[in-house]
Amino acid sequence: ASVLGQAVPLHAGAVPKAILAHLPEAEQERVLSRLASYPRFTDRTVVEPVRLREELAQIRQQGFSVSDGDYDLAARGVGAAIFDQSGKVVGGISVGGPVFRVDEAALARFSELIVQVARAVSRQLGYAG
Repeated sequence: ASVLGQAVPLHAGAVPKAILAHLPEAEQERVLSRLASYPRFTDRTVVEPVRLREELAQIRQQGFSVSDGDYDLAARGVGAAIFDQSGKVVGGISVGGPVFRVDEAALARFSELIVQVARAVSRQLGYAG
């Protein structure tokens, strides 16, 4: 479960990775340069800069991120970034659940829905992109 207002590193979890994928390159590189000092929440947490860069490129291309045991082995979900009127990422939204309820089909449904919702929220914030 996520705790509202709790700060977390941007290298694991659906929303954090969605946000990281859309930060300016200099900010991304600052995070990537510190990966060695960030926690490895599970054995699936990516802490290698090359692998995380590849994942971030995929997130930007597909419009959503997937968290599959990288923050919590018992959880799986998808997240998408939310943008303001200037095109700056200002947050994110996710949906997920326990791995025994969220299979590949559920992830596919969730990813479509989360992208639609993130776009709708972004439009409400004035984003036109």
